[in-house]
Amino acid sequence: GPDLPWYVDFMEAGYMLLVNVMLLNLLIALFTFTIEHVQEHAVEYWSYYRYDVIQEYLDRPLGPGPFLLIGLVWKLWRHYGTEGGETADNPFRRTFSGEADTNLQELEKKAVSNVQTKVKKGIYKIQQPAEDSPPEDVGGELKSLSER
Repeated sequence: GPDLPWYVDFMEAGYMLLVNVMLLNLLIALFTFTIEHVQEHAVEYWSYYRYDVIQEYLDRPLGPGPFLLIGLVWKLWRHYGTEGGETADNPFRRTFSGEADTNLQELEKKAVSNVQTKVKKGIYKIQQPAEDSPPEDVGGELKSLSER
């Protein structure tokens, strides 16, 4: 205004410039934080969406409309047609024999001894079981499958 001192306009311009620079820096910092957060969790998001797509394709019918019954019979046979109701390609129910079994047992023993060593050094901590846990959890010592 006309009745204000001459330096007020310069102060106002300086203030506006300072606020704009600070807001721009804040915006850049927020974008950087968002990008870092997305990059940290990118593998988890990708894995989830990959699983979702695979599951979608596994749940789809095995053919067009007229052949739905054949696909349904195929899925039922694969599920119930194997021993004990387990699918043949279930990776958690595979059995190994011969050299593969021996190698897996040796690998498991090495892994157990590695964890036991780290527990003794204090790197890993074994939590005490809760009072309401079943009695077989009281052990505290790791054992391989062949020792159980």
